[in-house]
Formats: sequence, C-alpha cells, structure tokens
Amino acid sequence: MKVLLTILFASTMLLCSAQHDHDHAGHDHAGHSHGEPVNTSKATYFSISESTKSAEYVLHYEPFQANQRTKLKLYVSDWETNIPVDSAKMIIRCEELDKRFSFSKIGPGIYEITASFPDNKAYELSIDLKAPFEDQVHIFGIEPGKSLEEEVAEEEGEPLFTWVTWLFLGLGFLLGVVLTIIIRQKAK
Repeated sequence: MKVLLTILFASTMLLCSAQHDHDHAGHDHAGHSHGEPVNTSKATYFSISESTKSAEYVLHYEPFQANQRTKLKLYVSDWETNIPVDSAKMIIRCEELDKRFSFSKIGPGIYEITASFPDNKAYELSIDLKAPFEDQVHIFGIEPGKSLEEEVAEEEGEPLFTWVTWLFLGLGFLLGVVLTIIIRQKAK
C-alpha cells in the first residue's frame, strides 16, 4: 500500500508541475515576447516586453512603414514593486543604424520615443537606463511594414492542444488504469 501511495504522490506532483509550467508559458518575468499584437479582437498596436533583474520594459507601437517618422511608447517599471520608473535618464539607440533616438516623458513611467527606420525588417533597440538605477536591456522585434492583420492571423492558427498536452493527458489516463488494476488486485 505504501508503494501505491508513493506512486500516486509522485505522479500527482509531476503532473501538477507540468501544468504549472504550461500555465505560465510566456508569462514569466524572465521571458519576453517579440512584436506580438495585443490580445484583443481589434488590436491597434504591437507590444514587445523585456525584463531584467531591475526593471520591466514594455514597448507599444502602431504599424508604420520604413522611412516614416513614428512614435513608440515605452513603459518602464521597477521589477520588485511594479512602480513606474519616473524621471528616468536613458540612452536609447539602434546599434545597427548607429543612431540615438530622442524621447520625452509623457506620464509616470511612460516615455515617447521618436524614431525612423530605413527598411521593412526587424530592428533592435538598446536601452541604457542611467537613473534612478543602472540597467541595460535590448528590445528586439520592431518591424516597419508589418501589419496587425498578418500577425493576428498567425496567432489564431496556433493549436489549442499541443503534443505536450496530449502526452500528459495520455500519461494521466494510463496512470489511472494502472492504479485501478493495482487497487482491484489488492482488494481481492
């Protein structure tokens, strides 16, 4: 009976940890997302997020074309408290273009970056935060010429159940069958 309880406990812990990992996929503080539209039926902007040990950065931008001057909104908040980082001193640049971008504060922890990119391809911004603390982050996935409709169509095509989900469902079923057989044999 002790063996049966040990197997049941171990399998339950394994399945719970797998479900926890599945539930938090893409939502952990160490992760990031690249140029994904906001999850609404009528998205109006792209959103890119990056995190460091000190701060979280979220960049929003509406679709734009190459060589078109655009405004990007950068939200900066403290990692521990999620309080907006107000009065930040930053250097924002695109190393590929060897160019620095100007920015202005438009709200608590919200900065507007004025930028222009020459080609319809993905670019990376490098942000050096100098005050109130030092931090550095790279935000990749700013794509001039990319439309929201294409991105939403790609996102809708993702399957609801992946092979990992089916694997764990199958393992859970098999475990239930084996445990039922063992319990019925012990009862006889």
